[in-house]
Amino acid sequence: MKTFIVNRHFVFCAIVLFVFFVVYFKMGLNFTTFPEYFKTDNIFFDADHLDNSLIHYGPNQYTTEKHPLIFFFNPLFVILISKFIPSTLVASIFVNSFYGALGVVLTFICFKILIKKTFEASLFCIIFGLSMSQIIYSSIPETYALSVCSIIPTYILFLICLERKKLLFTYWILCGVLSFGVIWVNFVPTIILFIITLIALKVNRKTIYLLRYLGLLALCIFVLRFLQKLLFATDLFPRMNVYWDLFCDEIQLWVFHNPLMIIKEIFKQFFILNFIGPFPEIIRDGPNIRMTYTRNPLVYNYTGYIGLIVWMLFFIVQIYRKCVARERNYFFIGCVCIVVFYMIFHSFYGVKEIFLYNSLFTFTVLLLVTDRVNSKNKYLNIFAISIIFFMGINNLIVIKKILSIK
Repeated sequence: MKTFIVNRHFVFCAIVLFVFFVVYFKMGLNFTTFPEYFKTDNIFFDADHLDNSLIHYGPNQYTTEKHPLIFFFNPLFVILISKFIPSTLVASIFVNSFYGALGVVLTFICFKILIKKTFEASLFCIIFGLSMSQIIYSSIPETYALSVCSIIPTYILFLICLERKKLLFTYWILCGVLSFGVIWVNFVPTIILFIITLIALKVNRKTIYLLRYLGLLALCIFVLRFLQKLLFATDLFPRMNVYWDLFCDEIQLWVFHNPLMIIKEIFKQFFILNFIGPFPEIIRDGPNIRMTYTRNPLVYNYTGYIGLIVWMLFFIVQIYRKCVARERNYFFIGCVCIVVFYMIFHSFYGVKEIFLYNSLFTFTVLLLVTDRVNSKNKYLNIFAISIIFFMGINNLIVIKKILSIK
């Protein structure tokens, strides 16, 4: 019986991987027909789709300052796939779409561990897969679909540690290397969850464990960066002047001048737009086109408005239930800490186009509204099914309108 259940879950994961890969890959190919696609980056919410498509491949094309071990992921697999697919661009879309679909599968695995119910876990993974941020960045070559895949294993490990009441230290090293190696900002949620695990398990000498963890992680990163340097001729140590320039380019201090506008934008982007997207504002500068959601009014069709109402009701009810619960839920506390970190961080960083970073936040917000021990409230399943229906239709309509722009 147990073998049958495992095989059934494996088949389901394979189907989800295939279906979402086909959807994302097809959309990715359709996006290549967009005007100016091959001429300039930053068309799609400031995404660097040309840099990440490896059309002009070179060792300096990827910045290892923001993505310390990126060459072991995107470029390596794109080069391998391009041996079978003649177009490097198509190979890049192929790999990115695979990462997007893999993120949906990992979401199912995480929610299955969290709520113990296959049907409910499948609903949440579909919500994630059809969310606006996941659709966009699984179709357009970028690093965010991969970034999602790199952080979800940390949440899964966090859940397993809480359930088994064991630290599983070696696996934390692996998850830390994966999360930090893809994008440096992922390392902060990993550290947050590791510290909460130490607290939840009442580990003695927590500071010693934390320092040991950071030391071993730094050693592993150094060894892998040395190997990356040998294989891809990249820098061994980050170029701090380049890192500083990249960081300063994304820093904005608008929160001090207009805090209400930034707070409104943060809540709108992280709790609404990343799930149910309205049609973006189209900015034309001569022949150049750029899409943005920043300071864009929420204008939906009827399907979008219904989906928005259902989603917000579901979100508010679930957050209220979590807040009034008397039990100490370390998993919920961990998710709240990460959400607060992202909100504070993006009040300063990437404010010009917050939607660019929404994929990481989408998964964490879904975790916030999920019960660790699944309640037998069928109304919640009705909410989830309604969100899938209306959100999916709205987002696909918006994507279709975007593709019709000339």
